[in-house]
Amino acid sequence: MTRRTTYSGTLDENNDWNCGLSKADGGGDAEVEPCSFLREGRHTYVDMRNHMQLPFWLLARYYVDEVKDKSGEDINVSSWEKEFVTNLPDQKNGFDCGMFMIKYTDFYSRDIGLCFNQGNMPYFRQRTAKEILKLRAE
Repeated sequence: MTRRTTYSGTLDENNDWNCGLSKADGGGDAEVEPCSFLREGRHTYVDMRNHMQLPFWLLARYYVDEVKDKSGEDINVSSWEKEFVTNLPDQKNGFDCGMFMIKYTDFYSRDIGLCFNQGNMPYFRQRTAKEILKLRAE
C-alpha cells in the first residue's frame, strides 16, 4: 500500500470552514509525499471555530470509500489514531477563512507546524493566485 493523504473541506451552517485529513503510511518512496513521517494511519480534524462538528467515523468512512473507489482495496481504519487540532492561528477578518483552511491543510500535511498568522495572508493569497494561474497556463 502506498502513502495517501486525503482532504475533505466543507463550509458549515455559519459559513466557517472545517477540514478532515486522513493520512496513511504503507511504504514507498519517502520523497514522494511529505507525510512520510507517519508509521500508522491517523484521522485529523481541523475546525476554525473549534466546533468539532464532524464526527471521526464520518472522516474514516470517507477515506475508506475513497481508497476503495480509487484502488479497489478494502482497508480497516478502526485502529487509527484520532486527533482534534487545537491552538490554530486565528483569523482576524471576515474574508480569509478559505485561505486559512488552505494553509492549515498545507502546513499540517507537511508536518511543519502552523507557524503563520493573519499578517501572512496577503502573501499567501498572492502566491496561491500565481500558482493557480501557472497551472492554468500549463
